[in-house]
Order: sequence, then C-alpha cells, then structure tokens
Amino acid sequence: VYKRQVQIRQNTDAVRGSTIQAVTLAQQQELKWGSEISGPFSKGFQEQPLDIEGAWQLTEWYYAAFASRQNEYVQFKRGLLDTDVWDASYKIISILACMPLCKEWWDRLGRHAFAEDFCKIVDEIFSQDQNIIDFRAELEAMISQDGAR
Repeated sequence: VYKRQVQIRQNTDAVRGSTIQAVTLAQQQELKWGSEISGPFSKGFQEQPLDIEGAWQLTEWYYAAFASRQNEYVQFKRGLLDTDVWDASYKIISILACMPLCKEWWDRLGRHAFAEDFCKIVDEIFSQDQNIIDFRAELEAMISQDGAR
C-alpha cells in the first residue's frame, strides 16, 4: 500500500511538473509573438487606430493569450497548478485589461469563445476600477526614464 502511495505521489508530481513546463513554454511563445507584432501591440496601449493587418494580428494574439489563460485556469482547478502560478496568470489578464482595445475585443468577440466560468473571472478583472498593474503607465515611465539617460 505504501509503495502504491509513493508511486501515485510521484506520478502526480510528474504531471504537475509537465503542466508547469507547458504553461511556461506557452507564456514564452506569447512573449516572442508579442514582440513580433510590437507595432499593433503598442497602438493597442495608446488607443491609436490599427490597420486591418494590425487588427488581425492583435486579435489572433488576444485569442491565443486568453486560450492559454483559460487552460491555466482549468489546470489550476484540477489541482495541477499551484495558487501562485494561477495568480501570475491572473495578473497577465490584468495587464491585458489595461489595453482599451483588449477590452473592446473581449466585449465584442473574445467572450464568445471561452467557457462561462472563465469569462466570469475575466469580466471581474475588466470591471475593476484599477487593475493590479497599470502596464501602460509603467511602460511610459520606463520610456521617459530611458529617454532622460
């Protein structure tokens, strides 16, 4: 019996490790992809108009990013991700909530592609008066500091 318990624990640890590795790889891929569409991404934060290509690129990126967050939420609910990992994913959604275009995308398109329980979490984040991280303000501060050097 003890040996079986040890095997079950080892298997559970292996599955959790694989899940965390998959989450990390997905986040790294999103960052790489985000840097490849930095123009539309930047305009999304600055509320500048996008051409059709930029709008399409940003829409694709939003779908991919929110699909990853939904997967992370599901894995968290199943006990395969620790609370601190899910909290980090929650903060990523909060960063995206700083983008007015992301909010518009979510309201018009995005929410129709995801599970209802996940949509409730995203709606909660978008409804907050102040996001956890004001990414736009922080980015602008970094740029102005860099320019002063």
